[in-house]
Amino acid sequence: MYQFTQAGYRAYRAVEDVLGASLEDAQLSRLVFPDLLGDLRALAEANTAGDGEEAYRKLGRLDSLLNEMAQRAARFYLMLGSLARTNDTRPEVFLAHKDTLLAHMREFTAELGRYAPLLAEAVEKAAATGVDRMIEYAAEADEWLFRSPAERLADWRHGWDGIVHWFAEREHSETERLQDATVTTIRAVLALLRRVTEARRGGVSRESQLRHLAQWFTSCESD
Repeated sequence: MYQFTQAGYRAYRAVEDVLGASLEDAQLSRLVFPDLLGDLRALAEANTAGDGEEAYRKLGRLDSLLNEMAQRAARFYLMLGSLARTNDTRPEVFLAHKDTLLAHMREFTAELGRYAPLLAEAVEKAAATGVDRMIEYAAEADEWLFRSPAERLADWRHGWDGIVHWFAEREHSETERLQDATVTTIRAVLALLRRVTEARRGGVSRESQLRHLAQWFTSCESD
């Protein structure tokens, strides 16, 4: 019966979301890069062979992989930014997990640096097989009933432009921005580490500051 109330329904949905979430959802997964590279190469082969169904599948998979990577990166950096700004970071928790966090980011940025030129090359090779033909194959195989042929073509071309923007633009590609953001975040975590370490060494923390303030209030002779 509680679930049928507004508060109960919200509590039910919140718990359901937690139980349904994957522990990997907010990670920067370095394992996505081999999948992207394999799909780009398979896309070029399918387009060359005139296999429209396979070109459609690979373009769709590339689009979903890029969306997932962008969402994970956004959540990851948002959480780290919040962590770096907060005054309530528990030193013992942060110090216990800092090595895992830094290793995770360093592995990700190393893999990104290794795969970025390979991905850019794969995009160029796929484009060389004929972008217009590739887009037409995907639009023809697309079974979205409520889109006209022209709208399907426009959607798939927009998706391909996004792939180019991610990997093959000469300046300010999304991979470069992701690399820069990861390096900046590593610096921020190291700065937070110094701050936490100095606070522990000096005995100054939010808790000690509040205790000192409370003691000052209780020592006042009047309101």
